Amino acid sequence: MSMNKRSRTGRDQEAPIAFKLPLGAIDTSNLPLPGSPDYGEALRRHVSAMYKSEGYSLRIAVKEDYVYGVGVRPTSMHPQEYVEGLLKSGFYSDALPFLQAMSLITPSPDLLYNQGLALASLGRPGESIEPLTVAAQMSPNDPAMRTALALSFLKLNKAEAAEMNLREAIRVQPDYHWANRNLAALLSQQGSLEEGERLFRAALEAQPNEPHSLFGLAQNLAAQGSHRTEDAASAYKDLIREHPDHKLAEEARRQVNRMMEVHLRSDSGGGLRPDAVMYMRGALERFEGMDRNQILAVMTEIAEKGEQGIEVGNADKRYRLDALPGEFTGLHLLCLLHVSAKMMAPDLDTGSGLDPEYEAAIGQPVEP
Repeated sequence: MSMNKRSRTGRDQEAPIAFKLPLGAIDTSNLPLPGSPDYGEALRRHVSAMYKSEGYSLRIAVKEDYVYGVGVRPTSMHPQEYVEGLLKSGFYSDALPFLQAMSLITPSPDLLYNQGLALASLGRPGESIEPLTVAAQMSPNDPAMRTALALSFLKLNKAEAAEMNLREAIRVQPDYHWANRNLAALLSQQGSLEEGERLFRAALEAQPNEPHSLFGLAQNLAAQGSHRTEDAASAYKDLIREHPDHKLAEEARRQVNRMMEVHLRSDSGGGLRPDAVMYMRGALERFEGMDRNQILAVMTEIAEKGEQGIEVGNADKRYRLDALPGEFTGLHLLCLLHVSAKMMAPDLDTGSGLDPEYEAAIGQPVEP
């Protein structure tokens, strides 16, 4: 039973109540026999009387072996408003008794949908299937219902049912981002990479630069093989540029660095890059005459350029820095960044994959 006396929504009003009582816990000895024409109404009056002394007005529904109810007093918030506040604040366990009772008292697709979402959010996807299925049946033209149902099926490892519902959501609304993105991810995991790419791009057309879709597209492109590596790196860089502080941006940076390392090693037959060693030795000499703040300025400026994308493999592309005179290739900038970062924090993992070249630059000469 939920009997919060004070609203959890921040409003200075009393909370309504919601309950789920087992029939066995109710004294029905003075009621008509179960199944008789008058039993249902008599049970409702009896339960209402149990709460009347506390000033509650109840609405009640009976399902199987339980009585569900919602009660308010003159000073209470409206149950619908109260539940909306709970859901918005993430209090799913508090909202659930209200949603269960209200959806039985006055069934509606929105109540059933929110009940299903609350159950799924509480780690109970199996229980969410029934309310979400009924919600989708009651509102067949709302793609959100089918998509939520599909995600619960995914949590239950029922990929076929999930795919069917996602495709139905897209049939109803072809530009529905949530369905396109999740079906793209599902198909990509199953190896249908071309259709997955198409759906990720459809999701991004509906919501440009949405971070999860950008990340999913990048993963999809990387999985298609080396001929799509540059496209994958571009998608990762779009994510980093548009959402530098997003939790996915850090993983995107790691993936770009990994791709960069693979490219660097492929150009050198898997061994050391003598050109990188040379650039690093030059950086060490250059930085000897600079103070810590000047070195930090170089590192920061190159890192900012890296957010926009540096073409490490293009020897014809040149870059300029405000912190240093001259023109630099992408690989040269990467080496300057690596050396400056190591001078700031020697134990730092820069993610560039150039640690062997750095060790060579500060140690023994490396023959080309």
